[in-house]
Amino acid sequence: MNCDSQKDEEDRFSEMIATADNDASQPDRAFLAGLKTESTRRFLETASSSRISKRNLIMAKIKKFAPSALAAGLIGAIGVAIVLLSGGEDAIAWADVQKHIEQAKYMKVKTAATLPDGTKVHGRQVMATGGLVRQDVSVVKTGEKTVEMVMIMNHDKGILLTLVKDQKLATQTKFTDMPKAMRDKIVKERDQLAQIKRMIRNAEKELGDKTIDGVKAKGFQVRNDQMVMDIWVDAKTALPIRMEVETTDPKTKIVLSDIEFVEKVDPDLFSVEPPKGYKIQPQRTVSMAPGGVEDLTSVLELWTQIRGGAFPDTIKSGLISTDIRTYVQKIENTGDRSKESQLLLAKVGKMDPQRLISVMMLMQSNKTFHYQGKGVKFGDKDTAILWYKPEDKDKYVVMFGDLHVEQMSKTDLPQDSNKKAN
Repeated sequence: MNCDSQKDEEDRFSEMIATADNDASQPDRAFLAGLKTESTRRFLETASSSRISKRNLIMAKIKKFAPSALAAGLIGAIGVAIVLLSGGEDAIAWADVQKHIEQAKYMKVKTAATLPDGTKVHGRQVMATGGLVRQDVSVVKTGEKTVEMVMIMNHDKGILLTLVKDQKLATQTKFTDMPKAMRDKIVKERDQLAQIKRMIRNAEKELGDKTIDGVKAKGFQVRNDQMVMDIWVDAKTALPIRMEVETTDPKTKIVLSDIEFVEKVDPDLFSVEPPKGYKIQPQRTVSMAPGGVEDLTSVLELWTQIRGGAFPDTIKSGLISTDIRTYVQKIENTGDRSKESQLLLAKVGKMDPQRLISVMMLMQSNKTFHYQGKGVKFGDKDTAILWYKPEDKDKYVVMFGDLHVEQMSKTDLPQDSNKKAN
């Protein structure tokens, strides 16, 4: 091939690649740019670092022709690359999956979950943006009767409606005293559909292929600090058909199947008003106001006791629930009937959930809240475990390992052990 004809082929190749996928994500654009390089080595390095399945398929074909592929005009390899980039049964990419989920307004799924205590929850769920969730579920506890329930949560209004179907009982739980900024944050964080959309923005790992209910599926995995999600999609359409979620705090397994994306649903599905024919129970009220020193002292004292005198590594509601279950299980397994253990069990049983909520709200709403109790033993009067500045106050509240409190200015705060560790 003479120089002119080779240049024509390369120009043609560059034009084809430039228009192959105008909606390409940034990683795809980097890959396409790599295809246009005149260096085989640089191209292979760029392609090898790719994550998206289409690029991986292209890479396998390119490697078959390398190192002579570029020098020969890339005709064979390019042809395959263009076909793969433009679609095909086995050519779906993570970007295709992301697009389907990002555009979803409502999501209907079949759910099956196993809670940390062994309780099985299964049924149907409808999710919508804006913090709306409806769950029609069966709750199965070992040795107990199955309970059919409906739970409708409107995070924006701060209301949870719970319906016990066989007893025709309706209970409204209202979450009050929440600052608007905190409510907006919770609506955003508790919006389950939005959570899924945030999860899929993470880097994915390919899981290969398998058949699910007679459908050829391709798998991807995404993860963050709280959960791992395996997403299985139709190999032809890239539409999700199954999501397998495992959370770490608390440890829970959830399977979402029969996934449907719909444009609209009946608004009454999300009504938090008790339906006709149900006996309305007294409304429950849960204050979401941030707590203070008394709440912190009560929660941390009990928490360290069930942990054998050690402060938790972090403060999370799910973590204290896990530690309580672990302690209770330990007492049951060992048959410990000592006065000390029985008194502690009684304290656990009487623990006011409102105090824990107040602590969590303080931690989440106060931007100055800092915790560094990891590795500290209860009673250590010289080591600061946390501090924060209450609103409208000039000084910080600093709590030490024996739970005594001191008031300090910002310049006098203890050393941040978390930064020291890093």
